[in-house]
Amino acid sequence: DIPEEKVNHIDEIVGDSITEQEARRILTSLQERGMIDSRERLLIEVALRHTDELGSTEFDISPYKRGALAAELLKRLLRSLALA
Repeated sequence: DIPEEKVNHIDEIVGDSITEQEARRILTSLQERGMIDSRERLLIEVALRHTDELGSTEFDISPYKRGALAAELLKRLLRSLALA
């Protein structure tokens, strides 16, 4: 199990909604601190970008809801990396 303080920290830094720029800034910081590597960062960025594109083109989801989806995806991905 992931320590609760790690989960809380991930939830705090990501929040309920996130823009692509904010996500990139968080991922850059995590990479600089050695918490993720460049490959993990790239995979997460691609997943977030794809989710945003689908939300805007295929499903016509509002920007706020796309940000909420991105935040949830980012939190889940970071938690899964914390488990590894």
